[in-house]
Amino acid sequence: MWKVTQIAIKGRSHENSGTPCQDKTFSLNNNECFAVSLADGAGSAAHSEIGAQGVTKKVCEVLTEKFDEYFSAETSDKVAEELLAALIEELEKISAVSNCDLKDLASTLLAVAVKNDNFLAVHVGDGVIGMLDGDFLAVLSTPDNGEFSNETTFVTSPDAISHLRLYKGNIDEVSAFMLMSDGTASGFYQRQSQNLMPVMKKIIQAAKILPVEEVEKGLAENFRETLCKITADDCSLVLLLKCADESL
Repeated sequence: MWKVTQIAIKGRSHENSGTPCQDKTFSLNNNECFAVSLADGAGSAAHSEIGAQGVTKKVCEVLTEKFDEYFSAETSDKVAEELLAALIEELEKISAVSNCDLKDLASTLLAVAVKNDNFLAVHVGDGVIGMLDGDFLAVLSTPDNGEFSNETTFVTSPDAISHLRLYKGNIDEVSAFMLMSDGTASGFYQRQSQNLMPVMKKIIQAAKILPVEEVEKGLAENFRETLCKITADDCSLVLLLKCADESL
């Protein structure tokens, strides 16, 4: 059985300015497929929190509906084009309703879907996708930054298709996937070595055995006391956890 823990905490910059948290998360269990997603809205985009909410929901819907088709595809080009087209179509609908430009809805996007013994992952922009493979913390997808650390690609970027990364594989000994925004990565990801901090393993182990509400509350409090003091960014984290006890 898989269970999901997810939080999104407003960073100091948005607390000070009174603007909404631009990080959004989503999860969906459909067609025997679990999907989770996270998006970090662009600080320069007027309504990026709305765009982030839209793409996190849409990507989970598409991945759960088309998991088998996408996983069995011989090449990733068509999958990437179809997935990005679905996301842009969703954002165009949102822009029409919200009376704003597409660029106002800009965000990154990270997603993982699991079904039976297989997984799919999608990544556009910065942030990190990690996994616990046996007893080893592995980074599946690293941040995509430009010349400067605060430069990245968004779903709405003109060159998004060339930056959209797709992964697939067998779960084997993988018992957890982690999605984290750039703000969260500042405390749990070592950019130089491209490794996850060992404390992430302890968080996963606790999250597997404790009630979801307790874990989310504890993480939120910890993030406010620690991460939010070292970064001004919003901080979000999604854990997709394989648990033996179905009562959890």
